[in-house]
Amino acid sequence: MLRPAGSCGPILIVEDDAAIAELERRALSRAGHEVLITGTVGQAVDLLGRQRHALVALDYRLPDGEAWSVLDAARSAETPVPVILLTGMGDERVAAEAIRRGASDYIIKTGDFLDQLVRSAGHILSVVGEEESRKALVAEALWDERAVGPGLAALARGK
Repeated sequence: MLRPAGSCGPILIVEDDAAIAELERRALSRAGHEVLITGTVGQAVDLLGRQRHALVALDYRLPDGEAWSVLDAARSAETPVPVILLTGMGDERVAAEAIRRGASDYIIKTGDFLDQLVRSAGHILSVVGEEESRKALVAEALWDERAVGPGLAALARGK
């Protein structure tokens, strides 16, 4: 499976409805993403603590609670993981709380939600990849200056 440049691990789908989880998996897989599915808050928090994920597609209502524990775990990971919150019912309070807690997007499961999910995931992973590339370039430039001195590093960069 292809992964966008800069991503680290699969997209984690957290959805208790097996049919919806499978639709999300197919849509994201067709777009070239590696996908892992789980169906509970507990399993998702455990997976986030044990392995890296490029992104979390998170259902709001799950059998063992609401999405907040998963969202908080994703955002507080050593390398924060972007989260797209999905819900079957639009609720302004839930949307506002999701954004306040750091969700990257909020999608209501309407007729075109799979297209929205694929577009949003692609955009978020592209932005994350660009940011990781910038950080790598800065780290490389700093290492070069420490290894060879600022004068030679600037000369090597053509300055």
